[in-house]
Amino acid sequence: MKVGAGRKRRTGAIAVGAALLLFGILHLVRHSGPSLQAAVTVPMPPEAIAPRPLTDRERAQRCLNRWGADHRDYYSNPETCPETMPEDLHDRYTMGGKIRVVPMYKCQSGAKYAAKRLDYTVDLVEDLLRRARGRGWEKYGMTDEWLHTALDAYSLSGKDVVVMGSQTPWYESVVLSRDAKSSTTIDFQAIKSYHPNVTTLTLAEYDQAPRQFDVAISISSFEHDGLGRYGDPIRPESDIEAMKKMKCLVRPGGFMVLSLPIGLDTVVWNMHRVYGRVRLPEMLRHWKLLDVFGYGFGERYNGHDGGREAEYQPIFILENAEPTTGANDAVLEQYCERSKSERFVFPFGKHVDTDNICYNPDQAQCGPEQIKPRFW
Repeated sequence: MKVGAGRKRRTGAIAVGAALLLFGILHLVRHSGPSLQAAVTVPMPPEAIAPRPLTDRERAQRCLNRWGADHRDYYSNPETCPETMPEDLHDRYTMGGKIRVVPMYKCQSGAKYAAKRLDYTVDLVEDLLRRARGRGWEKYGMTDEWLHTALDAYSLSGKDVVVMGSQTPWYESVVLSRDAKSSTTIDFQAIKSYHPNVTTLTLAEYDQAPRQFDVAISISSFEHDGLGRYGDPIRPESDIEAMKKMKCLVRPGGFMVLSLPIGLDTVVWNMHRVYGRVRLPEMLRHWKLLDVFGYGFGERYNGHDGGREAEYQPIFILENAEPTTGANDAVLEQYCERSKSERFVFPFGKHVDTDNICYNPDQAQCGPEQIKPRFW
């Protein structure tokens, strides 16, 4: 007998034996009780098992992990503020020389400044809440008027809202006046809140226990990031990185209410940035621009030179969704066209001195109680 023939017979016998064994097991399972049937189960392939939906915290953490892989801090000292821009970072701050630099220095960091910060007491929040329900303004003037109009169209009712950056609980009060489900504030520096409906976190505390929100509100906040004025790390792209990070904080399909100074692209060191045709598209790149609220946008976006001013801050409504190519630019151009005949004249109120102004377009209303510190 040939060796190959013997191997074939043995292989055939093994196959027949395996088939008989499988038949016996299936017969036993079919005629047995449910306990044995449950024990003898055929495993499902991994792709056939539906994955468990991620929780808000898990989704936020995964997003932050991806964002943090490309996020790098440079010089940082929370007790001091940099008076001059580091020379080795100049090219990045100016996007290759496309953005001018204008000096204007202020330091709002360290123990002395922290001691001056307001506590968000119940009385303070309730007082501001009454004003917010009356569609009042605070120190950002017309930006607050445009915010009220924007929130008429984009409701906060029943939504979890996060406020990015805060010096007074004004925008938290606006959020509560709009029947939001919750209001949470995140800031570089610690804020004490005693109001039961206003939660405050430092950025570090949020990163330790992240979650997501339906809506984010950032009014005159991100233009300061990376300049060190508030003790934050010196980082040229910090404002753009903040916009990317916000996609981790806002649920997919949620929206952000954003204000930024608009005009000729400028870095006012170390105060703030002004955004024009060079840097604004980079800020909006990963968000779908839905709407713009702000009188005179076309003139400002097309290169109005406001010097060091940051008073003109329209409201942008952004959905947490990737825009199609050119879609945001198209919305900006449409709004420029609609507002091309509008002129936003600053000051629209009455200057009292270099640091105080009446933010009311009606000069007759500029009594002592209307005088506010200039917000920058």
